[in-house]
Amino acid sequence: MVEADNDAMPARIGPYRILRLLGEGSHGRVYLAEESDPPRRIALKVLRAASAGEDLRRRFRREIELLAALEHPGIARLYAAGVADSDAGPLPWLAMEYIEGQDLLAYADNAKLDLRERLALLAEISRIVHFAHTRGVVHRDLKPANLLVDASRKPRVLDFGIAHLVLDEATPMTRVGQVLGTVPYMSAEQLAGTDRADPRNDVYSLGVIAYELLSGHLPYPGLSKSTVLEALAMIRAGRIERLSQHLPAARGDTETVVMKAMAQESAHRYGSAAELAGDLDRLLLSQPIEARPPTAGYLAGLFVRRHKAITAAAVVAVLALIGGAAVAIRYGLAEAEARQQADARSAEAEAVNAFLEKMLTAATPDEELGRDLRVREVLDSARASLGAERNEALSSTLYRTLGASYLALADSDTALTLLDEARRRAIASYGADSTQARAAKLLHAEALVQKNQLAEAGSEIADITTATQPELDARKQALRARRLQGTIQREQGQFAEAEKIWAGVHADALKLLGPDDDFTLTVAGDHAVALQDNGDLKGARAEQEQLLEQQTQRLGPDHPDTLTARSSLAATTAYLGDLPAAVAMMREVVAGMRKTFGDTHPETLTAMGNLGAMLNDTGAEAEGLKLSQEVLDARLRHLGPASRNSIDAYTTVGVAQAALGQSDAAEKTFRTALAAADTQPQVLAESALLVRANLSSLLMKLNRLAEARHELELTVASSIAIKGKDNWQTAASQSLYGECLFRLRDLPAAEAAQQAALTAFTATLGPEHDRSQLARERLQKVLLAEGKADQAAALAPAKVPAVTP
Repeated sequence: MVEADNDAMPARIGPYRILRLLGEGSHGRVYLAEESDPPRRIALKVLRAASAGEDLRRRFRREIELLAALEHPGIARLYAAGVADSDAGPLPWLAMEYIEGQDLLAYADNAKLDLRERLALLAEISRIVHFAHTRGVVHRDLKPANLLVDASRKPRVLDFGIAHLVLDEATPMTRVGQVLGTVPYMSAEQLAGTDRADPRNDVYSLGVIAYELLSGHLPYPGLSKSTVLEALAMIRAGRIERLSQHLPAARGDTETVVMKAMAQESAHRYGSAAELAGDLDRLLLSQPIEARPPTAGYLAGLFVRRHKAITAAAVVAVLALIGGAAVAIRYGLAEAEARQQADARSAEAEAVNAFLEKMLTAATPDEELGRDLRVREVLDSARASLGAERNEALSSTLYRTLGASYLALADSDTALTLLDEARRRAIASYGADSTQARAAKLLHAEALVQKNQLAEAGSEIADITTATQPELDARKQALRARRLQGTIQREQGQFAEAEKIWAGVHADALKLLGPDDDFTLTVAGDHAVALQDNGDLKGARAEQEQLLEQQTQRLGPDHPDTLTARSSLAATTAYLGDLPAAVAMMREVVAGMRKTFGDTHPETLTAMGNLGAMLNDTGAEAEGLKLSQEVLDARLRHLGPASRNSIDAYTTVGVAQAALGQSDAAEKTFRTALAAADTQPQVLAESALLVRANLSSLLMKLNRLAEARHELELTVASSIAIKGKDNWQTAASQSLYGECLFRLRDLPAAEAAQQAALTAFTATLGPEHDRSQLARERLQKVLLAEGKADQAAALAPAKVPAVTP
């Protein structure tokens, strides 16, 4: 007999003599034990009798079955299993190979492994994991603590205690109140309980392990202290720093391999651990990796790295042969090439001018700015004549010009078709790295962003953002591509990353183009919006006021760029609490946008949506609802429901409906928006926050407090993951959550929530801001209800409402 669940270490369990405790958890202990026949030390894993319910016993039996099927030198072997008698009843145990070694991270640091040695170790671990996958077993708890390196410097994989058979579809990954796995190393689908034992789940864990092993940091540092909901929101938000920011030596292929392994979507990861191991091997051999397309320049670079001596000798020989001849013919070729390029550009300009002249005179459009119907007729007529141009080089420019025109009218479908053809013809005529091809690709990417196809747009411009050509055109195109990269990050809810990108682009534009260049001013406006997104409202307002002054002086008060600057300033003014001034500015912006762009252009719709939201906040909900519904209808026609702009439009409509007493309609609107947001959680998490907060407010108004509490818990967790706990928008959710808890009479939790909200509001908006005052009043109310009158009084000068405890 052994004693059950006491602190004293038993002398024996089954046939084994216990030497010492190796580790323990909530459900069991692992002892170092000694076996007499054959004589050897083992690791003895024992369930705690008190917690060995049927579900845990079933998992324990499964571990035995799995380990028995995994005979591999890299996996800890199972020797035996059985049940010992204890005071509390049967005590299941299993005896495993005892491995003397260090966990992966400790070994790598103590042995001072360099980058290549760490990559080699990762490749070997990936092959061990793949072996388990070929036996139908997914580990599902891969982490450095379960990866030991033994005395012979060989990695070993431990602890298949929560592993799944791939064909076992019935057993869920999560259970009520329980998560199986270690949160920082779990993929989004594993956290959500939808992984169904997919081997790519282990690939994700290997990617996180690789990131930590190479850089010394976890990709999402806060996960270790997060709840499941917070962790899921954080991973889906995708706010992760590139590996090269911690380890510059990883820039390039190493970073590509690691980031592919830990892609948020399982379909974008390596299909197996073997594929990951293969690319790690290719890194070590300086061979092309599978995670990126093998361009000619890339392959040549790898050849040079593999064969440095041969390449150097070849270069010396070639230079010796051509040196004399180059001097003789250099100037003649340069002159001929310059003349040829000048002739080509002249012919191209002449062809484009002729095309535009024909286009503009054929339909005799009205001269009034913003007559969208007439302009479209002109463009449609011109598009029909595109096929007449037989010169592919010239026609690529015509396609690009016309595609840009459709893009400006927000007809992204037609623009995509034309710009795709422009890109194809430019590449065929000038080459993939030519100015013409890059120009077409940039416009094509902008059309993809307009269609909300963000991943495709990012792929389109990836090579342009890193272009190193010294020519001014190439450097300007790289700036444009980086600016668009910031737009993509913002549309995906990655606001801190967008601000960082735009700040860098603005600094570089100032140096290259000067302070009064159109592009420099445009990206200055982008950066101010990013500051607003990240909660620095005063900083955003200062930059926007300066920008508006510059644009007004340069372009006049009614120019589209000036209107855009005024719109951004109005939004920030509203956030800072001066709603009358904000509404007045936005009315001017909407009138100007309608005149300039028409009623359905994205810029007009954005301005209308902002005005609708401001009207809701000022009590003019009927006007706000009419305007917001117009915006929502247009967004749904152009973008469908699963887009950030559509979700935002749903929100303003629902808020107006709720304020007008149309509770059923408002709830339906909010839930429709949330359902649409759930189809693209990585992209739409930020927009879903506002929807859920407004739904919670409606539920509180309807006295459905338990439902409101659930929605607010999700809102606060997501907001902390996406924006941070000190962000003022997180504070707004915290304060509403605290009010809900107060009404549910959970006073200690309500006090904590309101105190957190007040602290964040005071730090970001100042103590006198309306939101700070409201949080203070709510906190005072809670304190009085708790009988803490002195603490409530210390929060003066806010007025303390009469409260009945």
